[in-house]
Amino acid sequence: MDLFRLDSDNFGMLTKLRPFVRDFLEQANSMFKMHVYTLGNQVYAKAAIDLLDPNGVFFGGRVVKRDESTQGGTKSLDVIPGADPVAAVILDALDDTDVAWPGHQDNLILTNSYRYFASTCRKSRHDIPSLAELGRDEKGEHGGSLAVALGVLELVHHAFFDGPRADLITELRGQVLRGCTVAFSYLEQRMEDSPDDTRLWTLAERLGAMCRKDVDQTVTHVVAEDPGTQKAQWAREHGKFLVNPEWIKAASFRWCRQDAQEFPVTARRVVREPIELAAAVGLC
Repeated sequence: MDLFRLDSDNFGMLTKLRPFVRDFLEQANSMFKMHVYTLGNQVYAKAAIDLLDPNGVFFGGRVVKRDESTQGGTKSLDVIPGADPVAAVILDALDDTDVAWPGHQDNLILTNSYRYFASTCRKSRHDIPSLAELGRDEKGEHGGSLAVALGVLELVHHAFFDGPRADLITELRGQVLRGCTVAFSYLEQRMEDSPDDTRLWTLAERLGAMCRKDVDQTVTHVVAEDPGTQKAQWAREHGKFLVNPEWIKAASFRWCRQDAQEFPVTARRVVREPIELAAAVGLC
């Protein structure tokens, strides 16, 4: 089960290692010089590192903690000695949003959060059942989150040595939804004043999609939560793809355009289980 209790004078915590994590660290270590960056305190950081890397093979003591961060509640490369934004890759395997790294979006690769414990889901306000409640775990080597992330790192590593450039990750990410033109239905109310401020709109553009507030014949995908909206009806009448918002999030985590049929818009949105990642990794 890979369940462990992290105990110290200041806290006690039950933790679960994500499937494939040890193989992931070993293979990533062969490509990158790795650091740990946590907004946790020193006690928490030491307990976690002792579990993941007891012999100092992967991180070699290269750990940045909350009291060493210069940005106050966020993270920045300026506290990592020798970090070059052209060559730095940030993998955030804990948070599935980019808010922790406001100044380094072009270096950031996100994975979906590992929500094994029910308390994790409640704390992050995600109204989904935890993996423990579902009686299963994430996939590991074949299709799990860390396996997908490793494939992305390999892609970036290979492309970097073909010709290092500051916008490498941005360029590769921008191929995922290239050729898609997306119109949003479920964001209509919030899009009235400033559509560009919506996070999924921005994410879709970063993945290479063109975004539209209104529908026309150039639109390939309509993103909706309610199948009864005018735009959802338009998509069905005009033979366009109709998907729910998870389609964009999954494309971002997987770095691969997803099958629209796997993200249907239903009359009653069912609470989604944690996203399972596809076995294939890469831009497709």
